[in-house]
Amino acid sequence: FPPQGPPPRGGGDAVCAAPRPRKAQHKEGGGRLCEVVVVVAMGGVLEDDEHASVVEGLVSEDFRVVNCRTATLNTTQAETLGALFGVKDAPKLKPLRDGPCLLVAAERDSGVSRLQAAMGRSGGTLYRPGGA
Repeated sequence: FPPQGPPPRGGGDAVCAAPRPRKAQHKEGGGRLCEVVVVVAMGGVLEDDEHASVVEGLVSEDFRVVNCRTATLNTTQAETLGALFGVKDAPKLKPLRDGPCLLVAAERDSGVSRLQAAMGRSGGTLYRPGGA
């Protein structure tokens, strides 16, 4: 999915991350396990053009951003994504449907555990308002 220019402005939550992210895996040369993670940023991150801090947070943790897209999800897409993250409560999925959301696919060796460690160090978010 190609980038669609600067994300539109919206409102809502900051970064949403799952306690157990789903992962795709492939072996890189040298036998290293490269995992692809998807980060979903909603509302407030996009509101003040702070979406760059999410991408910068991933890059600072040595992730390679594979793709980036803004989107407003329909009900089926929001429910599917919610199911992947173990969220079934419709009100919690509302920010995905209200959009816009920033979807970032990034890869790194041991990507899932590296993302969990990075988020643990930063209080559960890659979003740092004002680049703080």
